[in-house]
This record gives sequence, structure tokens and C-alpha cells, in this order.
Amino acid sequence: MSARGDRRGPSLPEGVRRAFRLPFGRRRAVEQAARDVDEEITFHLAMREARLRDAGLSEEEARREARRRFGDARHVAAACRAEDVAREHASARTELAHSVVQDARYALRALRRAPAFTVAALATLALGIGATTAVFTVVYGVLARPLPYAQPDRLVQLWETSTRTPGDRNPVSVPNYADWRTRVRAFQSTMAYAFNRFSLADGAAATPEQVQGAQLWGDVPRLLGVRPLLGRALGEGDARAYTVVLSEELWRRRYGADPQVLGRAVRLNGRPYTVVGVMPGSFRFPRNDVELWTGYANVLSDSTWSEQRGRRFQRVVARLAPGVTPDAAARELDAVARSLSTQYPDDNPGGGAALVPLREQLVGDVRPALLVLFGATAGVLLIACANVAHLLLARAAARQRELAVRAALGAGRGRVARQLLTESLVLAALGGAAGVALAYAGVTVLGKLAGDALPRLEDVRVDRWALAFTLGAVALTGVLVGLVPALRASRTDLAAGVRDGTRGAGTGRRAHAAQGALVVAEVAASLVLLVGAGLLLRSFQRLNAVDPGVRPAGVLTALVLAAPMRYPEPERQRAVLTAVAERVAALPGVQAVGLCDCMPPENVRQAGSVAVDGSAPDAPAPVVDQVRVGANYFGALRVPVRAGRAFTDADRAGSAPVAVVSEAFARRHLDAGPGREGLTRALGRRISFDQTRWMTVVGVVGDVRYGGLATDAAPAVYYAFAQDPFPGMNLFVRGARADGSDPDPLALLPAVRRAALDVDPELPLARVATLDAVVHDSVARPRFQTTLLALFGALALSLAAVGVYGVVSYGVAQRRREMSVRLALGARHADLLRQVVRRALAPVWLGVLVGLAGAAAGARALSGIVYATSIREPATYVAVTATLVLAAAVAAYLPARRASRADPALALRAE
Repeated sequence: MSARGDRRGPSLPEGVRRAFRLPFGRRRAVEQAARDVDEEITFHLAMREARLRDAGLSEEEARREARRRFGDARHVAAACRAEDVAREHASARTELAHSVVQDARYALRALRRAPAFTVAALATLALGIGATTAVFTVVYGVLARPLPYAQPDRLVQLWETSTRTPGDRNPVSVPNYADWRTRVRAFQSTMAYAFNRFSLADGAAATPEQVQGAQLWGDVPRLLGVRPLLGRALGEGDARAYTVVLSEELWRRRYGADPQVLGRAVRLNGRPYTVVGVMPGSFRFPRNDVELWTGYANVLSDSTWSEQRGRRFQRVVARLAPGVTPDAAARELDAVARSLSTQYPDDNPGGGAALVPLREQLVGDVRPALLVLFGATAGVLLIACANVAHLLLARAAARQRELAVRAALGAGRGRVARQLLTESLVLAALGGAAGVALAYAGVTVLGKLAGDALPRLEDVRVDRWALAFTLGAVALTGVLVGLVPALRASRTDLAAGVRDGTRGAGTGRRAHAAQGALVVAEVAASLVLLVGAGLLLRSFQRLNAVDPGVRPAGVLTALVLAAPMRYPEPERQRAVLTAVAERVAALPGVQAVGLCDCMPPENVRQAGSVAVDGSAPDAPAPVVDQVRVGANYFGALRVPVRAGRAFTDADRAGSAPVAVVSEAFARRHLDAGPGREGLTRALGRRISFDQTRWMTVVGVVGDVRYGGLATDAAPAVYYAFAQDPFPGMNLFVRGARADGSDPDPLALLPAVRRAALDVDPELPLARVATLDAVVHDSVARPRFQTTLLALFGALALSLAAVGVYGVVSYGVAQRRREMSVRLALGARHADLLRQVVRRALAPVWLGVLVGLAGAAAGARALSGIVYATSIREPATYVAVTATLVLAAAVAAYLPARRASRADPALALRAE
């Protein structure tokens, strides 16, 4: 045999090799078979030689003739050895399969004989595996599942940048995008898109409806590789054509899935469009709420949007050319953008460009939160494993007599360990099956909890990857929960088990050490989860306590769109929207009505620099929220006027331009003094967005958060809708009751809708909601994170308490005789109670120390998620530790109290 064949790895214990039927355990049999083959061939050759010598051949001639007639002995020997090895391996596989089936059947019978244990263990494992699988499904669907486009990893999002606002990614103007298309060679295809609301009116329904649309300038099939369900998708030729493609959902809902819809003319914002296709339901570009797609005809035909490089409103997606890396494409794109900045310095000051993978663009900001949640569920699963391991340890100790009898009948320790490990794997498999069922329900629940807090929820589903993850979790769980009990049982003194039965043989210091180690792990993992949940809870409480600057209770909101295609002149847009506001204000039960192109607390339409008259020539222009308001906006949202006045009917077209500024803007940029009186210094100052149209400040109002509750209120400049109209305005309607309480805003909706349709039958309302709901939805993501982590933390706390309870109950049962003797000899009940609880809390305190260290390290993952909360906040750590220790103390006290009050005479008689 070669030197390579003689090389052997580290040997395993013989009992383990026999128990698991590893190939190492059959090496001797294979070697013996090889020796038998050599001996058999030698015997056959010797017999042939003898017969040939008897026939008269010499010894040398007989040897040669015998080998000639027999053939190549080495080849025959090799073939025989290979056949023996194959037979041995087949026998091993058959024996292993038979043994595994036998072990599994015995495990099922054993579990059936202990229904209470089986139900408790299965419920614990199903909960842990189901929760982990559900969260994994969400994490995989959001973060890892490929985008539903051809070669999605080659798709990138393009942004403009500026050295004036480092770190910001800005939309792209039409002229800059046109130059990118012609000058950048790193992209195979590009497409610009912009969002637009459309009033859809045709003969398919009695009333028009507003739908969310997207305008595309590019070749959809070439860029995204998506085929239409019906007709064709938009291409380059549709850039200047009035064509529309419908979503499958809109096609089925409004047109009854009629295939004759192709070629049909529909009215969008008062202009006829021709339907050329229907996209499948899986196509949700660029976001889920888009229901139709049009070309760029209305944009490219308007020089205001198509020729001004400062009008940045569109986003751009590109497909990398073959062989081009993202870094190379980013360098070329940035070079072109810098060249345009040099060529057009007024419109592109300090300009550059940035490239972001499309997947990262969609999910990058939710990745940390999802990974934290997945880590939390993994912690819950580990705690569940520790709990089941407790149960298995107690069960193995109670089965000492059975295991000892099996050993006496010839079962080796490895064989006993394998049987116990098989039982844990069977238990994990059954728990995994129940966990998959829970995962299906859990994914649905998570989707409802998340709402709009997570992107790509439509791609979340339990599929083969989730099932593969469950299979891996089952295998890992089975090993984790069964390994310690199996090793403990294999090392137990089985002779003592036969002698002492179930009195506690083999359950000494090592058994208690194993139980204690599991308690330490449970408490540590629970503490980490509870600290994370506590930090998020404090963060969410502080976020909810933030004043948005408006009073949302009792306010109804809706978007009203006087589409430029239907009302091309700004005067007509102003007249239509003003008429709607006036009609709604005249309705019974309406206290105030306002118009605004923004939506507090999380939507500002435009932010930009503003010039302040009298500032130093080299002073940087402050960047502010630019908010257009009309009617009684400040009264409807109860934004307080700190100084001066709000807009009035006198601030109309043709009158002197005026502005109202926020308190933050007045103090930072208009030299307003301290106190309310100091704000009057801002009145009369002049400001301008373009340094051509100067507005006089006539009022100062309270700060309003338009960038989200988690950010400070930015300085804001308000200007009058009547002096600078805009086609799409949010309507704010505050109701009133006779008793002064806030009414249900939705009760006003039918009357408000009729008032809008009275002004124009093709003027439906969109995005109807209460302002309370808008504020509530603005914190949907932190609410989702906090709710889930709090649920996992509560579950971990419950499992840890159950674990401590089980350990103490098991220990008390093992020490029942000892405690009875001590009580019979005069020990006090209180002393026994304190002793049991003190011993039970020893591993809990060690787990607390380990958990505090783990929590301090793990809390760094929350640093980008929490709001106004330090990840080292002592109060949270103290409160969580006290809660956990108290829960463990109660869990230890209950069985200890029951044992200390038992009648010692009855306990000794039972022994």
C-alpha cells in the first residue's frame, strides 16, 4: 500500500465510530477483506501450480503457466478489493439507514410516552424556529432576493451632487440628463423617471379618480428586461408621445381585464392618451403605488422644465455596459458632471455625480434595523434551545434506570448517546414542521406590522430558501438541544443507575454545572435582547413626544391637483384650488381650511438657498424649507404666529410679494433678538429665492418639522399660494364641534369630496387621510422595530423565567430526600427556602454579568437607529437587570416554596 494510503488522520474513540458508523470504523474490515483476497489468489495460484507440476512441468514452468492461465493477478486483486469495498459500504449504508429508522421509531415512541414533556418542548421549539424563519424570510426578501429585473446587479441609480451640500444626492435636470446620455459611454441603457399624479377620467366609471403615475424617458424592455402582459412597454419612441401603459391591477379594477383596452383613449389630467400596453403585477417600478406609466411629452414640450438646468426633479436609472465596473462608470459619470459644472457654473455650482447600486438604493437604510431584528430572533431561538436542553437533561436523569438496562444488554455509551441525540433531532424536526406553519402566519403578521416601513414587502414569501433555512435551523437546533444531554448520559455511571434507579444517580456536580451553564446562557441572551428593546422603547417614546409644530387632531388632509395639462395657465390653477378651499370652508362643521404644497411632519416638496437683503456679499446663502401655503393654513394646523401677521386676502396676485418665516429662520438669519419681542426685528426684512423677486417678511410663525420627527425643524420660508400658484396642493380641513372637542375628520370627507367635484367634475381627491394618521405613519419604521424587539424581549424574558423555574424544580426534585431529612431534623422552612433561591440565583447573577458585557457591545448596532437616546443609558440597563433578576427570583421562589412546605414524613415514606 502507498504511503498516501497509510496516512491516517486523528483517530476517533472506538465507541463513537461504532455509534455513528463512520468510514473510519470500517477500515479494519476493508483491510481484512484485502488480505483475504490476496490469500485467496495465492491459494488458487498454488493449486494450479501443483496440478501443472503433477502433469510433468517443471516448477518454473508450472509457475509461469499458472499465472498465464489465471490472468493479471494484480488486476484481479484490485477488482476483488473494489467489489469488497463497495459491498462493505453498501452494507454500512443499509445498516446505518436501518439503525437511523430504528432510532427514530424508538424516539417517537419515547416522545409519545411523555406527552407533557413533548408538548412543552415542541411548543418552545416551534415558537423559536417559527419566529426565526419568519424574520429570515423578511430579511431575505427585502435585502437579498434578486430584483425582478434582468441582471439586476448591473442596474444602478444616478444622482447629481454638489460641493455646496456634501453628502446630499440630488435629482437630475432634463438638460443634464440629456448630456449624460450622449457623453457617458459606461452605460448600456439609461432611463429618467419622475412621479406625477393623474386625474383619470373615461367612460369606464361614473366618477374620475386620481392615480399615482410615473413618467419614463427611456427603453423599458432594454433597461429592465420586463415583458408586458398585454401590448407593449414604453420605449424611446414614446418620449414625446401621449401614450400610457396601465398596471395589471388598474387594468383589472377599472377595465375588467378587457383586452380591447389597447388603443383606447383615456383622459389624464384633461388630455387624451392612448393605451398601448399593460404591465404584469410583478412590475412595480419605480415604487409600489404606481398604477400607470406615460412618456415625457408634457415635460419635453414645456421649455420651463426641458431647458432649465436648475430644475432638478427627475431620477435616473442606468444599466452598466458589458465589462464596465461600477467604479469605472462612477468615475466617468462624475467627470462628465464636473465638466458640465465648469460649462454651466450658474446652474451646476460645484457639480458632480454619484452612482449607487439599485438594490442598495432601495434597501440600504433599512439594512441595520433588519439585521438587528434577525439577531434578536436568533437570540430567542438560542434561549428556546437552552430551555429544551433543560428538559432533556431532566428527562435523561429520570431515565437512568432505562439507559443502564440498555447498557447492561450490550449497548455502548456511544450507542446510548446516539439514541438520545436522535430523539433531540426528531423533536427538532417536529418542532421545525410546526415552526414552518407558524412562519407562514408570522410573515403575514410582520407584513401588516411593517406597513410602509419596509420596502420590497411584495417580494417576501416563504419559499425554498426559507425552507432550506428552516432545515438548517432544525439540524442545528437538534444538535444544540441534544448534545449536552447525550454527552452527560454517555458519561454517567450506568452501574449506579441500575442500583439507584431514578433517585438521582449520575446527577451530581457535573449535572448541576451543565444546568447552571444553560441558565447563564439564557439569562445573558435575554439581557441583551431586553436592553435592546429598552433602548428602542425609550427612543420611540421620545420620538412620539416630539412636537411636530402642528396640531393634527381633527384635521382631514387630501391632495387636490389642478393638472397643468387641463389648466395650463397659473391663474386658472389658482382659481380652481382657491374655489375648492372656499367651498370647503363654507361647509357646516368646518372651522378652518388651508392649502400647502408640503405635508408635515415628513414631506417637504422643495428646499433651497435664500438670499437675505443686507447680508455680506460673501456670506453663504442659508438653505431653508421653501413652503407654499394658501387659504388659512396656519389657522387650520394651529401653527402659532409669534410676531407680525399671517397671510391675508390682501396678499394676492399683483400685490407686493410677502413672506412669513419660521422662528428658527428669524433667529438664525434675520438677527431676531431673544424672546417674543425680539422676533419683531425680523419684520420688514427682504428675502429672495432667485435675487430677482424680493419678498418682505410680514410675520414669524412657530417651527414646523417637515423633514421628519427625528430631525430638528429646519428654517422655513413661507410664501403665498395666491402670489405664486402651484397645481398640486394638499388640502387641510379642520372640523369643529359645538363643545369645542375635535370631531372625526373622516366624517367631513363626503361633503369635501362633493365640494371639489362641484368645482370641476374631473377633480377627484387623492391621498385622503387624517393628519393624525399621517403623523402616526411618519414613525412607522421605528414603531415596527420597537414593537418587534419588545415582543422578542418579552418572549426571551418569559423563556428565561421558565428555564430558571425548570432548573429549580428539577433540583428540588433531586434533593427531595435531603430536604425532607433536614426538615425532619428541625431545619426551618425559611432557611431552606433562602438556600434554594440563593443557589438558583447564583448562575443568574453570572448570566447578568455576561449579558451586560454583551449588551454593551451589541448596543452599537442600535447607534444609527435610536433617537435622542444614548446606547449606554444607565437607567435602561438598571431597569432591565432589575426586571430580569426579579423574574428569575420569582421563578425560583415558587418551586422552592412548594418544596419547603412539603410534609417530610410523606416525602420520606415515598422514598
